[in-house]
Amino acid sequence: PKMSINKSISFEPSIRFKMGNKSIVKSKMTNIDQVELDRGNSHSFFSDGAEPTGNDLWYKDMGAGLMVNTEWFFAGFQVDNLFRHKDNIYEYDVENPRRADHHFIGTIGTDWVSRKENWSVSPYLVYQSMEKLSEAWMGVNLKYNWFTLGGAVSSNLEPSGSIGLKFDHIAFSYNADYTRSEMTGKSALSHQLTLRFVSKPSRIGKRLLNL
Repeated sequence: PKMSINKSISFEPSIRFKMGNKSIVKSKMTNIDQVELDRGNSHSFFSDGAEPTGNDLWYKDMGAGLMVNTEWFFAGFQVDNLFRHKDNIYEYDVENPRRADHHFIGTIGTDWVSRKENWSVSPYLVYQSMEKLSEAWMGVNLKYNWFTLGGAVSSNLEPSGSIGLKFDHIAFSYNADYTRSEMTGKSALSHQLTLRFVSKPSRIGKRLLNL
């Protein structure tokens, strides 16, 4: 939900429930002893010479975050894997099973809007940390009427970019980055398409936002 203290300051608390599955297909593990499901964090299978506790793992966990918006800047944080769910598919240790690490993301930035409100510039800084991954991204998003364009570079000099269309109730964007894999030691292109629908705030929502 989005709530406001006054017309200049609002905040957005969030809670996230995450559930997923990891499985090992031994026929596809020939001559492969590592896997990198999360960028920057590769793991060895059978690191202690024994097989993992199983070949199929279902996990669930929670995340929480808070975003604060002011007249001058916005800032927020997000933490995933709050309960550090069991992640013992990589090794055999019943007494002290491996657990997922916390995933922390911090964001700060500002929005500059023209007098006619037909274009805006939004520079930002993002930092994230999870196990061996620790990096910062500095970037800027540009918006002119319904057209959006963005670019960023990481503390490891890895580039990313985005292009899209944003209207009152729908937004479409294409994002791409060229980042390095810890497992292969090489950089690769990854990309995604995003479609977002935005509804009008309800009467209760307008009261919370002082609209």
